[in-house]
Amino acid sequence: MYCLQLPQLQSQAKDIWYRALRACPWAKELYLIGFEKMGAMLPFSELKSTWRIMGEKELRVHVDLEERFEDMVELEKQAREQRSLGYR
Repeated sequence: MYCLQLPQLQSQAKDIWYRALRACPWAKELYLIGFEKMGAMLPFSELKSTWRIMGEKELRVHVDLEERFEDMVELEKQAREQRSLGYR
C-alpha cells in the first residue's frame, strides 16, 4: 500500500483501507493487507472483527483463529490487571 511507504500519509492508511473494503468487499487481498501490512497499526479488536467479517462474506479463511483470539483476549486482560496493580 503506497500510503504506508510515505510517513506523511501513514496516518491516513487505515481510513483508506476501510474505504477500499467498503468499495470492494469481495476482494480477499484487501482484507489481507490489513493483517500483513497494517497489523501493528490496527488494534487487536479491529483485526478480530475483520477476520470475522471475512468469514461472514464467505471469503475462504483456512485458519481458525477463534482459539487464538480467546488466548489474546486473556493475555490482554492479564496485562491490564498487572498495570492496575502497578506492575510494568
